[in-house]
Amino acid sequence: MKELFIGTDGKPEPGWFIGVMPSGTTYLQFRPKGQSAQIVRLPYRWAASERANIFERVKKIRASMLAGGRTLQAASTEIEGSSSHHQEDWSSLIDQFRQHKLHHGKVPIQKSTWASKYEPHFDRVQRLMKGPKPPTDARPLLESICSNWQPGSRSRQIAVQNTCQLLLFAVERHGFRRGAWLPPTDTMSIVGMSRNAKRIGYPLSDSEALRLIGGIDDPRWRFALELMAVYGLRPADLANLSLRQGQLWSLYSKASGGGHTRPRQLHPLLIHGQDGPIDWQLQSRFAAGETLPPLGAPGKAGDALNTFLKRRLIWKQLRAEVAQRGDELVVYSMRHSYVKRGQLRGIPPKVLAAACGHSLESHLRSYSEWQDAEAVATHFDHLAG
Repeated sequence: MKELFIGTDGKPEPGWFIGVMPSGTTYLQFRPKGQSAQIVRLPYRWAASERANIFERVKKIRASMLAGGRTLQAASTEIEGSSSHHQEDWSSLIDQFRQHKLHHGKVPIQKSTWASKYEPHFDRVQRLMKGPKPPTDARPLLESICSNWQPGSRSRQIAVQNTCQLLLFAVERHGFRRGAWLPPTDTMSIVGMSRNAKRIGYPLSDSEALRLIGGIDDPRWRFALELMAVYGLRPADLANLSLRQGQLWSLYSKASGGGHTRPRQLHPLLIHGQDGPIDWQLQSRFAAGETLPPLGAPGKAGDALNTFLKRRLIWKQLRAEVAQRGDELVVYSMRHSYVKRGQLRGIPPKVLAAACGHSLESHLRSYSEWQDAEAVATHFDHLAG
């Protein structure tokens, strides 16, 4: 692949060299005799399957240089612009990216994830690019894609993040113009900052958790809420419980930071009532086959729990009380109460994060405010009256 350009006499022409960048893409170098080298990056991967495309692009660049007395950079820019209509097939790009994400990515995703997290944004990409005034480069495209959401919101962040993945794939794998479509390395100015501080939801106190559980008349959902409170479960964990060597585990795995969270052994933090800790014998009951509620399709357990709770009087009462204090009761509030309980018992953040099944970074980002407030309070005297 290193002597790719053949001159008009059928022999390799001096001064031309093609090589591979550290990123895996191809570059073209031209060094006129007695002059410094000129280098441009070509929009193709360094792969045998791209050989014909690379040959064709190099020939066009050389012809442009000879015809117009252009530099390598100027000729490359001209050819890139003139061939962009052929290269920039957004429909084909999105189809190939879908196949890559579902089957060949570092962490292949589920079809349901594609449908909910990627497809809506990419449908909008196609509408924008077929519109009367399509974006001409990455930044206005990203700004248009995320314009439906508030600055700093998680939905806006996901829209930008996933569209950036598409654009990087377009440049590195699909021959799109790097100068136009390479996504910016810093997207903070596009995502923006939330006008409101992010809130993860209210952590129920032990007494509030007991009120909620006691107000549930369906034994299946009561069992589910007891498990969530004592083991700090996500709704999705409920659908992935298992016994391993007599111990309760969650086999739930989710994409996190370029990898997947691992199955984890569950560790109880008992709720305290007026007479001390309450042991609901949850592991024994699960082992005996006690029934959990229907949790819907994979990935929909949170929706099923939310639908059930919002129809319960006790949930409505607690939500109103919590709202009066400026907080919000959410389906994760039982999980949050587990973390709060662990913090009050002095469990280190790293240990709590492992018990919850998320990274220490995620744990600190979500829960450090509670931890810091408690740590500060321990250093001061508390006076009566």
